[in-house]
Amino acid sequence: DITFTSTIDDDGAGSASNLTLDADGGAISIAGSIGATTAIGTLTINNADTAHDGTITLAGIGNSAAGATTTNIGNSSTTALNLAGTFFTGGDTTYESKAGEFIEITNDTTIKTGASAGHDITFQTGKIDIANTKNLTVNSGDGDLTLVDIHGDGTTDTTDLDIDGGAVSVGNIGLSTAKDEINGINITGTTVTLNGAIYTAGTDNTVDITGAVTLATGDILIDT
Repeated sequence: DITFTSTIDDDGAGSASNLTLDADGGAISIAGSIGATTAIGTLTINNADTAHDGTITLAGIGNSAAGATTTNIGNSSTTALNLAGTFFTGGDTTYESKAGEFIEITNDTTIKTGASAGHDITFQTGKIDIANTKNLTVNSGDGDLTLVDIHGDGTTDTTDLDIDGGAVSVGNIGLSTAKDEINGINITGTTVTLNGAIYTAGTDNTVDITGAVTLATGDILIDT
């Protein structure tokens, strides 16, 4: 295993240092933010080899400014990717877990790149699972944003999604058999591609989509 009990920052001398963490099958846990005070260079966590399948738990990248440049976290075998906090990266960024609901949002979380930086955010293989009553914001500025299916754990109809980017692509959101997973959804993009059904429930639940919409996978259902 690899465990950090506090923050990780660059020393600020010269070019920012890159950080690669590779725990084979062990877990990786970082209790503090990465680059929140002084940004590091590239960040790579258990990304290179699918045999390196340990759980990854992170508390944030950056703060009011990006904390790392190009960032690649997890791979298609990662047992679970647990995210909670602010994740502000200054380069193309990928988040990945194994198939299933194993990209876990365990607290209110914002995942973003710069507003006009042109950096993409991509989620791969796994599905996003949001803890009960928690909210998720994903904003790639004018970069492309590719999302996998998004689900929630809640039965209180209070989980909200705010999704913004250039070319935005979303999968299924919510479930027909558990509409109370998600309450409100706001999607804004230059273009928005819908790849699956969208379900919401709860008081004043809404689905707002801004941008030119493409229906990519045949019939699309939006059910509030």
